Amino acid sequence: MSDQLIDTPPSDNVSTGITTQPAPPSADGTIRLGPLGWLRWGWRQLTSMRTALFLLFLLALASIPGSLLPQ
Repeated sequence: MSDQLIDTPPSDNVSTGITTQPAPPSADGTIRLGPLGWLRWGWRQLTSMRTALFLLFLLALASIPGSLLPQ
């Protein structure tokens, strides 16, 4: 018996049989997300570099009045 690699797409989880295919668009072209999809989207937004840079920019803006105004 020879060792052969099975061609499976990277989105397939072979151990559980769960596939992570994107949801098909609805009739109006939008993609509908379930609760797990919304959680995954929210987590990716919170952990993105864009969000971190935006929050650092807001922190820098908020520190300007504190450094200019005397106490």
